[in-house]
Amino acid sequence: MSLFSELNRRKVFRVAIGYVVAAWVIAQVADLVADTFLAPAWVMQMIVTLLVVGLPISIILSWVFDLTPDGIVRSLNVDTDKPALSEGQAYSMLGAMFAMVAAVLYLIWPQTSLQPPEAEENSIAVLPFVNDSATAEDAEFFSEGMHDELLTHLADIGSLKVISRTSVLAYRDTTKNMRQIGDELGVVYLLEGRVQRAGDELRIILQLIDSKSDEHVWQETYDRKLTAENIFALQAEMATSVATELRQTLSPAITAKLNERPTQDTRAYDFYLSGNQYLKRRQAELAVRQFGRAVEEDPTFALAWAALSRAHSRAYWDGIDPIDVHLDKARDAVATAFELEPNLPEAHFALGYFYMYVTREHEKSLAELAIAVRDMPGSSDLQETIAEVQRRTGDFEASIATAGRAIELDPRNTRLLEQQATSYAHIHDPVQFHRHLDRILEIEPDSVAVPGLRLRYGLRLGEDLAELRRRAQPADSTIKIGGSWTYDHWLLGIFERDYDGVIKFLDELPDAIRRSSGTALEYAHVYELTGQPELAQPYFEKARAVLEQQVADPGLPVARSRRLMLLAMATAGVGDLDDARRFAEESMAMRFPDEPIVTKELLYHAALGVFIRSGDYDRAIELLDEHFATPVGWTIEGLSRNPQIDPIRDHPGWLALVEKYGRQ
Repeated sequence: MSLFSELNRRKVFRVAIGYVVAAWVIAQVADLVADTFLAPAWVMQMIVTLLVVGLPISIILSWVFDLTPDGIVRSLNVDTDKPALSEGQAYSMLGAMFAMVAAVLYLIWPQTSLQPPEAEENSIAVLPFVNDSATAEDAEFFSEGMHDELLTHLADIGSLKVISRTSVLAYRDTTKNMRQIGDELGVVYLLEGRVQRAGDELRIILQLIDSKSDEHVWQETYDRKLTAENIFALQAEMATSVATELRQTLSPAITAKLNERPTQDTRAYDFYLSGNQYLKRRQAELAVRQFGRAVEEDPTFALAWAALSRAHSRAYWDGIDPIDVHLDKARDAVATAFELEPNLPEAHFALGYFYMYVTREHEKSLAELAIAVRDMPGSSDLQETIAEVQRRTGDFEASIATAGRAIELDPRNTRLLEQQATSYAHIHDPVQFHRHLDRILEIEPDSVAVPGLRLRYGLRLGEDLAELRRRAQPADSTIKIGGSWTYDHWLLGIFERDYDGVIKFLDELPDAIRRSSGTALEYAHVYELTGQPELAQPYFEKARAVLEQQVADPGLPVARSRRLMLLAMATAGVGDLDDARRFAEESMAMRFPDEPIVTKELLYHAALGVFIRSGDYDRAIELLDEHFATPVGWTIEGLSRNPQIDPIRDHPGWLALVEKYGRQ
């Protein structure tokens, strides 16, 4: 019998063809499922490898064995009078193979949706109070302030899980039922309130609801004369009543804190409440104004002094001029708060805020915030601040854990989710990065932040350029164009080597953006990459002239270091290579060891913008080696697509970096 006939008799050809078809279908389904679940590249690599290895194995097995209704038998012993497997049986086997692949994918890869944690019995959300007063702005601020103060008092009771303000504000005027709200926030109880203020008369109605059964557990109406004494007594009474209904025993320390009277001046307290609302909205200038009025009314109001310090620190960070004034006032305000009340936890919070946002003394910041958190365990704002300091110092594991606690208290706070997503991006965990961004879109489908974050960190993580282009949000009036948004789109274009498209993108930017030194450098680099130095030179010269003026102004150390590095890049572009290298080394000498994100940025720009351009490839590779040594910053897969790497692409040092830091 010929070999061909024997292969045909043993169904080897049929098995091989069937296997290839089935493997192709399985690979397509697996690719779709893996993409849906944001699986890393190794998942598909593993599946394809198994399918390829399976082909010769299936051919060998088909030569030796045959599959019959009696089971698996050796091919030489097959009874040819018995029928082969039916078509239905064959499809059943194929379906089993699909189920196996789906099960493997499900088991090896986590679900993408971030669900709220299981509701704890002692969990509560205080829904926004309804303002039944006149429509005046101060009445609205008072209603919001009373809501916020009650929420804060309840959060100070460590045995309660209290959802923070940002998450509950989404349910103002909601049409969702109580069960839906409770499920989304991960709580058992919901507290509704109505506030009516008329002259010096105040009425507040509270209603406690079991979200699982939609039953009203408790209701109380409070009528009071509007005096400072009554307001604080009322807040303590409401918090105590709610805690009692939730079967919480209050310690003497908590009871004493609830009964504190921070001011006797109702006007000062009104200003304080409105300042708090502005500060929570990150409107620092307005917060400074209102807190300033509060301490003018009552110079002994320690809480207002602490809040005023935080507002000035925020204004300093936001660059609201003159920043030096904000620095001095932030420091003086928190000092006054401590003089008035030495153990005030909010003053420790404010001092930690000052050390983080103003002086960047992160160890001191964490020490102060640790003191504050002992007496403010339920403050998601405080947890968020601690997580931000930890992230800046490169302690991403601690930052992710702290931010996770903040998210439990404030599950619909998209700012927190953004912070957590970027932390995962910095440690090169694309799955958790995208999971948190997907959660933001579930809460805020029209988010303008998510596309920018996907692009910025997708480039650094080495994700597919075509997919990043598809997700890149176009420039329109809803986006604050400039800064990182412009730079990331410029990077995407040069990674695609679509230089004409990049020039067109830059040309269409608003005039104010195109006149900046950053955009001048972007024009210059593109023309340089296209081999048109005569077009690049004027842009390099323009950027250098502007940056020389900026560097002459001492400013903040981090800002000056970055400007000095940009000056080094512009100087290299005009051909003054010795000066360029000197500026770059000076910039890197100002490193911030407790801020690795900033340090890695300087290393990256020095290597690509100065030392590769000047032909000092060994120094460039040395800097890139330091950049890749820890996860913060670029992956080598992301950076390798940059055409600015082309001059060293075949250099032994670069090839060694690829071998050392490439994904295994």
